Amino acid sequence: MITKAQKKLMLMAIGIFLFTSLMAIFINSLRHGWHWGYSISRYVGLEAWSAVLFALGNVLVAGLFGKYLYAVSETWQMPRWFYWVIVIIAVALIGLSACPIGFFDLPGTVYASSVPSRIHKLCSRLMFACMLLIAFVLQLQGVVQSRIKLWCAIFVVYGVFCTTAYLLEWSWFFQRMLVFEGMYILGFMVLCWRLQGNQITQERSIDGRTKTRN
Repeated sequence: MITKAQKKLMLMAIGIFLFTSLMAIFINSLRHGWHWGYSISRYVGLEAWSAVLFALGNVLVAGLFGKYLYAVSETWQMPRWFYWVIVIIAVALIGLSACPIGFFDLPGTVYASSVPSRIHKLCSRLMFACMLLIAFVLQLQGVVQSRIKLWCAIFVVYGVFCTTAYLLEWSWFFQRMLVFEGMYILGFMVLCWRLQGNQITQERSIDGRTKTRN
């Protein structure tokens, strides 16, 4: 059974992510201007202090987030490949945080053309895909209640929409990248936290044996 202490792990992860992201966005926007078309990491990469803060914060987020999803996997007896997806998300989050896009680009070069920027792109796309995969799989699990399955399905549709808009290079999508990206990441984290409300509970049956139900 997933405990309240484990639920707090997810809340802490959400809180740390929000704090480091909002600090980087709002403080850096005072110096570099407000740009809806910037991603979170692009704002982070504008200054050294925000790059360091974001990286350190996401190391904690990856640990808390990974530990929580591991507890969910254990409780719901997910297949072994699901554990590897969790590991990939954690590693990708640390990787993209350590290589904020644009931060390592040399003056006069094409934006996001450096090796660290390319690593960031790879890690961010990998994390995006893994989040979408987890939401898709969770909506098919019998241990997940119907209302949470619905939210998982909505998230999957939103993820497919973002993927389509990105691949087709819709200009209005890139002009509001900060909003679409923020909603995707935060939406996934909140969705995972809400899984706490669908934990497997155990009751004593009349004959004294333990039975398991949703």
